[in-house]
Amino acid sequence: MDQGTAQIAEDLKDLVQTRAAIADKLGLIERRLTQSVEEAKTKAEQVVLDTQASIRSAVHTIKRVTNPSRIASTHPWLMVAGAMLVGYAAGQVQHRGNPGVMPYYPPGSQGAPVMPPPGRKSDSRPGVYPSYPETDSRSRTPPISRASLLGDLGQVLTQGLGQAREELIQTAQSVFRGWLQDVLRKTRSAS
Repeated sequence: MDQGTAQIAEDLKDLVQTRAAIADKLGLIERRLTQSVEEAKTKAEQVVLDTQASIRSAVHTIKRVTNPSRIASTHPWLMVAGAMLVGYAAGQVQHRGNPGVMPYYPPGSQGAPVMPPPGRKSDSRPGVYPSYPETDSRSRTPPISRASLLGDLGQVLTQGLGQAREELIQTAQSVFRGWLQDVLRKTRSAS
């Protein structure tokens, strides 16, 4: 029986050692897992901070580059050309549907009623002045209304904003790709 008891004691001792080895290995795995989680957490926080810094930098750069005061002071002729271009575009939009005379009555002006008030038909022949010849009513184009003028201007602005939006999206994508490549390069070099 002593031999059986000794064998049992030896088996119990082996079990205790195996349990201790398993506990050590589990503790090592737990420490490694905790360390990996902490490293991932730290890297994620760093990525967030880097992203925020990149976005702040991009916003600051965009604000600085698109600041009209700075552009006007550094490139005044560019601003003059831009104003002329906007005026020309607005004139083309307005002129497209109204080749005739646009009524203009300065405040306080007094003179012959050249054009009838809006909504009232003229008692005289068609045309601005009595000396103008009559024209065929089929060849006359109806005057452009303010609603269609605003609609045309809205379309022009919508197209311009759409192009600006596309360019902004492309810029953001390239900045994000560059940032992502930089992060991946840093991660690979750290490994």
